[in-house]
Amino acid sequence: MGEHFHNDYFKSGTYGAYVLLSYTLLSILLTLSLTFLFNRSLLDNLTLQEEKFSKAFHTSPYAIVLARLEDGSILDMNETFQQYSGYDSSEMVGKTLMMLNLWENMEDRTNVLDELARNNEVRNKEYNFRKKNGKRMIGLFSAQVPTINDEKYVLSSILVCQSSESTT
Repeated sequence: MGEHFHNDYFKSGTYGAYVLLSYTLLSILLTLSLTFLFNRSLLDNLTLQEEKFSKAFHTSPYAIVLARLEDGSILDMNETFQQYSGYDSSEMVGKTLMMLNLWENMEDRTNVLDELARNNEVRNKEYNFRKKNGKRMIGLFSAQVPTINDEKYVLSSILVCQSSESTT
């Protein structure tokens, strides 16, 4: 029936070794190329999502604050929050809303923290807040507890309904 060929790669000649090495290198390069392409696509998508979130956060007509749940320290706030509260971002970052005395009624703050502990969110509750100059502000408050890098944060938003010119 003809010759019987043996494919013993361990006893192949120089040409066979080069072919085997070439196929192995091409397979590795193809795998690496596909991995880099896929990772680049994921990175581009992630960058786009971050950019969309950042634009929505900073241009929102709602006053928005991002704070660490554990200690309440403020990480970021949008310009609307700065305008309504009267505080500059440099005065707020690293401080808590309690330090800034923004809650007019501390019982309201306690109720919000209790509801966040139970439900991880608060929706459309009306509260009174105090601006830097002591003037009163009434707002519709909402908050959620997202987890970012295994740490819990509070993302709060306030739709300012009324701003008083008199101090409390």
